[in-house]
Amino acid sequence: MPTWRSGRGFRALARRLRLIRGRRAEGDSRSPLSARGPAQSYPTPKVTLNSSTPNPCSKVCRQGGGFRLSSQWHARGSSADQADLKNRNTKPTKACSSPLKCALVTPGNKDIDMTQPNFEKARDFIFSNARLMERHLFSFHFEAAPAERVRRALYAYRHENGLFGFALEPDKRATAPQPVDQAIAIEILDAIGADQQDFLSICDVLHELSNKDGGLPFSHPTVETGPRASWWACEESQPSSINPTGIILSFLWKNGVTHPWMKEAEAFCWRAVNDIPATSYHSITNGLAFLSASPDEKRAYPVLQGIYDLVRASACFDPHAEGYVFLPLTFAPSPTSPAASVFTDDEIQPHLQFMIEQQQDDGGWPINWPPISDGVLCECRGIVTLRNLNILSSYGRLR
Repeated sequence: MPTWRSGRGFRALARRLRLIRGRRAEGDSRSPLSARGPAQSYPTPKVTLNSSTPNPCSKVCRQGGGFRLSSQWHARGSSADQADLKNRNTKPTKACSSPLKCALVTPGNKDIDMTQPNFEKARDFIFSNARLMERHLFSFHFEAAPAERVRRALYAYRHENGLFGFALEPDKRATAPQPVDQAIAIEILDAIGADQQDFLSICDVLHELSNKDGGLPFSHPTVETGPRASWWACEESQPSSINPTGIILSFLWKNGVTHPWMKEAEAFCWRAVNDIPATSYHSITNGLAFLSASPDEKRAYPVLQGIYDLVRASACFDPHAEGYVFLPLTFAPSPTSPAASVFTDDEIQPHLQFMIEQQQDDGGWPINWPPISDGVLCECRGIVTLRNLNILSSYGRLR
């Protein structure tokens, strides 16, 4: 069935028509966008930069509510997560130059519907600042664009040996592949419904990054060959970690993939999943993903109950909390997430509203960790903005 006739296609087309009608009502003369096709064009964002106009991505907002990559599990880590609290509670050193609550949410804008974000401004932000990867992912999720565009953008990060690198995870800039890069690539392939061969081609070379016990370390010393954030420090070989071994296995199982690499990796995760500390947020999300997707449901069930307890114990329920915190929406980015049952609707709704209010003047969302450069900040804000739009859409707060 053609994509434009699917539910996703109709929703995207309806959203575009609403945007067009709104623009015409405001006297905007831009031409309507085509519903689909290779000739698709995009409007020029209404942004004028000059010497007196600050770069919209030149500062970091200090508030919580910014989120990491699309499934938040692989953002940071350290050897056996020993530096988890020290690194993750680091607050950005500069405050955002624009007001935290921008013109969209000031008391004077009483006519603005604050039950949903400004979708058009978020779109303009992504197309003005985000990487090509996130621009294509946005069009895939919200404009019925073909998955192949995303795949081509992803494969630009692929090394000749089949592993992904080149700062696919943007907080480290070395070209060498890292385990987290493979996890991100697999997650993106899952999102676009890629063929099994795409997953298998990664599995074929994962042994090059794995330790003898079958697991993957968080990072390899090759990360030191380029600029990096402090939590990526790796001067010597690290032990295996469930982050990102667990999430990689979960996506492979979800897509029906079987491969020899998975056997020893699974054995490692079963050993590691019982020793996750309550402060290792990314390890918790990896353990949750691993157990929720495990084909051995009988073995996974009793351990999963303990992981649910860890999720609830480590979640930060204050949406205004500063620093690198994991909020309920970080653990449960959709109502169908494995951890969604851990939180009540009364606990989720304030965080959805706060997320909407956190949209900035430029249409994007802030991040809640210190970037290594202005360029990386733009990349990360593009990732976070797309992720938040997907969260709001999944909870019915984006029309």
